[in-house]
Amino acid sequence: PAPAAPPAAEHAHARDARLAEFQRTMRERFLNGEDGAHVDYRQVDGDVALDDTWQREAAQDAEDAYFGEDEDMGEAAAASGGEQWEAGMEVEADADATEVDDFDDVL
Repeated sequence: PAPAAPPAAEHAHARDARLAEFQRTMRERFLNGEDGAHVDYRQVDGDVALDDTWQREAAQDAEDAYFGEDEDMGEAAAASGGEQWEAGMEVEADADATEVDDFDDVL
């Protein structure tokens, strides 16, 4: 008698295990530089268009992070009620401030 075929679940599990092993092996080969027979990294490194893309993405990420920090600081200060952030400068929130600072006295 011929051996019985494995149930579909066992077959899918075996396929997933083989795929995971394949991906791990390919990742290790890439990280160890063992894929040079298939990829010429000199072409990738020399492609200025790829550098331009990376630089634009890095600049956008930096801009997003910068403006995100300003918004986060303003929101945190507003929530605390103690300070306000305006145009990147810290300003004390004091409704009873009637003092004139020394500089104003000179003018």
